[in-house]
Amino acid sequence: MFEKGRFNRYRNDNSPKANIYQKKIFMEWMNRCQFRNFVFRRLKTDSSDFSPLDLDKVRSDIISTCSANAGLTYTTSLSTIDTGGGGSGWKYYSSILAPNGIIYVIPWDSTSIILLDTNTDNYSTVGAGTSKRFSSGALSPDLRYMYLSPGTSNDLYKLDLNTNELYKYGQVNTGSSAEFRYMSAITAPNGKIYMGSSAGLGMLEIDPTNDSFTVYYSGTSIIQDIDYRLFLDQDGNLLSSKWGYIYKFDTIAKTFTQVASTSYSYTDYNMGPDGNYYGLGRYAGGASSLAKLLYTGQFGTPVTLSKSVKRGSALSCLTPSGRIFYPRNGRNANPSELFSVGLDGSYRIEQSLPYESFSCTLAPNGSVYCFSTNFNKVYKISFTYSGGQPQMFKESTLLSPLLNRG
Repeated sequence: MFEKGRFNRYRNDNSPKANIYQKKIFMEWMNRCQFRNFVFRRLKTDSSDFSPLDLDKVRSDIISTCSANAGLTYTTSLSTIDTGGGGSGWKYYSSILAPNGIIYVIPWDSTSIILLDTNTDNYSTVGAGTSKRFSSGALSPDLRYMYLSPGTSNDLYKLDLNTNELYKYGQVNTGSSAEFRYMSAITAPNGKIYMGSSAGLGMLEIDPTNDSFTVYYSGTSIIQDIDYRLFLDQDGNLLSSKWGYIYKFDTIAKTFTQVASTSYSYTDYNMGPDGNYYGLGRYAGGASSLAKLLYTGQFGTPVTLSKSVKRGSALSCLTPSGRIFYPRNGRNANPSELFSVGLDGSYRIEQSLPYESFSCTLAPNGSVYCFSTNFNKVYKISFTYSGGQPQMFKESTLLSPLLNRG
């Protein structure tokens, strides 16, 4: 604590001694403020917090928070943030939360990255060069950089989250002209960043300590094309779904295996309130149930839905209410519906969104932000709870790859 009595004694004194003492106190105060800001950024605000890569504690926080909120009810409200400019094509693909409360919206057919400050709902942009360069991103373990997955480019870039400058650190020689090269990105508990290819180009492993990288291929007949998102099992291995199968990339053995199969094709899995993964099939007809994938990587009994749900390929998110939110997407999705599902099988229309959105992200302020693919609109869904004060996920949980995935 500062010496309040001595400061009061000197604050109206203009003598050299008083001026020196006041300057000393002011500098100490500045240093402490800077230190507290640094500590907050590094997620060590108190002894009860933990690293985003401590998956056991993150998963425990998800389960306990959702359980504590189980008796609450809520209503949602919608507000729109206009980020300027016109719309054409798939301008934005995914959205990643950073430690400072800013959501980075990763462009696809656009030349700018959007930075949305969820503390103020103001936005800014960072030039990203040519369009179709990026598709997703993942945070480095020290939360200093965001590594961006290359879409149509072979160039590897990272974004400094302190300065918002882009740095090229390498080039991967894929020998491919595929439009969708590496579409997904995730940070694993081993501290490495992985990017999956939907074009059969293998698994890209990046070491953020020195920016070295390696591409691993499957030496078997296992399909190594993976879908748009990666997720983690209890051992820190990478899982992905495609063509009704679950594939695993072992981060130690560096091998691909098929671990499970289901009738669901192209399913986006999110961690649910019980610490297991749940997903809805896409594109074909309506899904009458939620696929349940255990944290072990094996399928469990699916959850029957109260309504057959048709959705497009939108990237969904879990909220502290325990419900999984799916933003509207134009391809075979229910028109204009932002809907949610619960593990009791319930289906609920949360809001009507004017334009299609491909991704949504839960912010530290408790709101869900949905990002329009082509109309430069951000839709903010706010919650009003009844029946008590809700608990929120810890910041480290929000930043964890169990929830924060591009």
